[in-house]
Amino acid sequence: MDDRQQWIIDRCKEIWNYPNVQIIRPPGGDELDILEITPDDATGRKLAWVSFEGNELDHPSYRRLYQLVCTVMFEREPHIFFNLDGQDKIWIRSSTDGFREALKISDTYYVEANLSARDIILRIHIILNACQTDEELLVRFEP
Repeated sequence: MDDRQQWIIDRCKEIWNYPNVQIIRPPGGDELDILEITPDDATGRKLAWVSFEGNELDHPSYRRLYQLVCTVMFEREPHIFFNLDGQDKIWIRSSTDGFREALKISDTYYVEANLSARDIILRIHIILNACQTDEELLVRFEP
C-alpha cells in the first residue's frame, strides 16, 4: 500500500510540477511597494533600487523615478493626466512655459520636475491610484 501511495505522489509531482520561474531581485535590502510608503518617509532618504513594469533603475534619483512613472503611465492612459491637471494635482503642459524645471514625459508633453522627494512620492501615489494599475512599483532605500 505504501509503494502505491508513493508511486501516486511521484506521478502527481511529475505531471503537475512547479514552473521554473526566476524572479531576479538585487541582493540585500527589503523592497517596498511605493504605495506602502508615506510621502514623509522619503524625506532625507536616497533610493538604492527601483523596479516598475520590467524597468529597473540602479542608483536612481527621485526625479528619474518620477520620469519613469509619468512616461509609462502617460503612454498607457494620457486622459488620466489631463484629468489630474484639471484638478490641479499634477501639472502637464505641451510647452516648458510656466515650469521652473520641465521634465519631458512624451514627445510633446512636460510635467514640473522642481519637486521635493516628498512631493514626488505624493504625485506618484496620485498617478498610480488614478490609473488603477496592477503593476507594483518596488523601491529600496539606501541604508
